[in-house]
Amino acid sequence: MPPQLPLFVYGTLRDGDIRALVIGREPTLTAARAPGLAVVGFPGKSYPALVSDAAGVAEGLLLTDLVAAEWAALDAYEGADYERRIIMVDVDGVMGEAVVYWPLVAVRADSALWSLDRWQRNHKAAFLIEEARGRP
Repeated sequence: MPPQLPLFVYGTLRDGDIRALVIGREPTLTAARAPGLAVVGFPGKSYPALVSDAAGVAEGLLLTDLVAAEWAALDAYEGADYERRIIMVDVDGVMGEAVVYWPLVAVRADSALWSLDRWQRNHKAAFLIEEARGRP
């Protein structure tokens, strides 16, 4: 993946506390949308997956100015469930490429939509504790 491309985040990394835990600082953020995609629940988990959906538009953020160590931390955070892919995103009507973490398991396109607000209310506190336990 070209390191100069921004990262499109659509799930838990849209939360500032999670970004701080994983990256250790606040990168430059820009609101973005990914047409033709939808954010749904990852099977059996509280976090989301991205799926193709011709009528969908995934809301998210672009993270720019990431350095190699931060990409490595993001790879570790996303783990074996995801791989990096390049997608097209829309920022204020301008389309461009971005890297995204795409699920490696088959996720049904008709899975329930995932909500950051709902995740923050119902799962964030326990998730932060669990993530903090797994870090040195």
